[in-house]
Amino acid sequence: MTDEKTLPPDESLKKPDGSPVSAEKILPQDKAAKERDAGEVQAEKTSLKEEPAKVHDDGPVPSARYERIKLATEKGGLKLCPTSFSDKNKDWEIINSDNPFEILYLDYRAYASISRTMIDGNFVVIKKFWADVNSDAMRSARTANKYGGMDSIHKYPMILTKSYERLTADEKELRRCFDEIIKNKQESIRSSIEHSLTQGEYTPVIRKSVTNIGRKIGLTEAEVASFLIGVLKEEGFTPELEDYNGPLKETDSIDKKLSVIWRTDEKHLAVSLHKFQTFLDGKLNNGIYNPKDYVSITEAATGFLKNDAKKLKTTLIDYLKEKSFKPVGKFKTGNDLTVEWKTNWAKRTTHPLILKVVIFLGVVVIIAGLFYATIEKEETQKRKVEVRQAIEAMLKAEQEKLKAQQEKLKAEQEKNETLNKAAADKKRLEDETRQANESKFMAEEAKLKAEQEKLKAQQEKYEVLKQADADKKWLEDGARQKKKTEAPTVATNAAERKKRETDALIEARQYLKDGIDYFNKGRLLVCIEQMKEVLKRDPNNAEARSYIDKSQAKIDEANSEFEKLIIK
Repeated sequence: MTDEKTLPPDESLKKPDGSPVSAEKILPQDKAAKERDAGEVQAEKTSLKEEPAKVHDDGPVPSARYERIKLATEKGGLKLCPTSFSDKNKDWEIINSDNPFEILYLDYRAYASISRTMIDGNFVVIKKFWADVNSDAMRSARTANKYGGMDSIHKYPMILTKSYERLTADEKELRRCFDEIIKNKQESIRSSIEHSLTQGEYTPVIRKSVTNIGRKIGLTEAEVASFLIGVLKEEGFTPELEDYNGPLKETDSIDKKLSVIWRTDEKHLAVSLHKFQTFLDGKLNNGIYNPKDYVSITEAATGFLKNDAKKLKTTLIDYLKEKSFKPVGKFKTGNDLTVEWKTNWAKRTTHPLILKVVIFLGVVVIIAGLFYATIEKEETQKRKVEVRQAIEAMLKAEQEKLKAQQEKLKAEQEKNETLNKAAADKKRLEDETRQANESKFMAEEAKLKAEQEKLKAQQEKYEVLKQADADKKWLEDGARQKKKTEAPTVATNAAERKKRETDALIEARQYLKDGIDYFNKGRLLVCIEQMKEVLKRDPNNAEARSYIDKSQAKIDEANSEFEKLIIK
């Protein structure tokens, strides 16, 4: 015969439209699978109902979000959801980050020490947080708005899962994600670097400015420096070789490379020309160019100009012409640096008579200067005496004035001390009054809490009775349904009776297992009925009788408490 069983409808299982699932027939081979699936669903429901999103309170919370994430990672990941997720810190906003480490509340800089267990643990905790948020948001529009609206709340778990899948893709993915994060942060400061280099010149001051910008977005000084070197090379900058003391080497440290000035080729040439022209201004300030000085002039050239002899010669000739120098002597070619060049005023001052006149006038000026200096010295001594006397009189007047101000300040201090003492007495009285009010409030609060706990206990007893009534109705409906569907069978021979006895023992074990499950879930009447079914098939089963006694005792206790509540 076919061993099939009709189950009554389970009120805990409902269709999407809210209606209960109807009774269905379950074959023996399907029974184990059905019960296993139902058990998993019930376990998940119990977990969500009895364990809401817990928050973790573990001492002072760092003010910066990155520091909070770093601290959580150092402690081995999340065990409970941090308080900073739902308080004013709003750490739940990590879900909007483009950093998969941050979305999972992990410090990306500690990627080398992050284990798969830490990733899994954080994923479970944060997923549970969003599940609870979704549940609360469906009942409260205020909660939904707090977390960005229902559309966003529905998307958050998918974003979390995507980050989890990426970090757990393979062993090298953590390093790849870290490198990508650093690269993106570096690229975000490129515009600031390029703006600082618009003049074609880099100085160590620019490094300090760019480093401060990088630190604000989480880059280290070394990461900023390495990216800055790369940008300089991309833009065609090279170091000032004279300052660098030799050619640039790839083995040189980044600090050494960035400690000197870098320029573009155009800027290098402009600076070299400026230095050379400044040198010529001092060298030729007498208005005379001598061919013997050509060697020392070429040695003074620097940078790009020093390595280009043709450019150096052209620059020198252009400078002489610009300053109105002209070649003198037998050969007056326009570009001949082997002859002497002079300005017009230099030619005039080289005449012997003119030189004598100039020397005589110079001597006269010196003598006159010494005479007037002697007279000025005597006048200065007189003025010093007068000034000293005036200063002494002024200092005396200031001392008297200062003494009067000190006396006035002393009086003000005494007055302030009196006022401060009165204010302190007033504050002490206010503090005592406030403490008394707080003590009274705490007493009232403790009393209210005790009453609430008492009411909660009474409500729990009421729920037990309510569940018992519901189970009783469920059992009656199941009994009627079973009576309709079960057909009486008559044993025709001894072998069939033996088989029925074996089946009865198997059914007794199943009823015993179901009854224990119902007992643990608080469905006491159903547990009693299941244990009665066990005793029908196995009258000597002591464990079934024990559970009947336990269940009846709990029901009697709940009835007693309920009757006391009604009487009150």
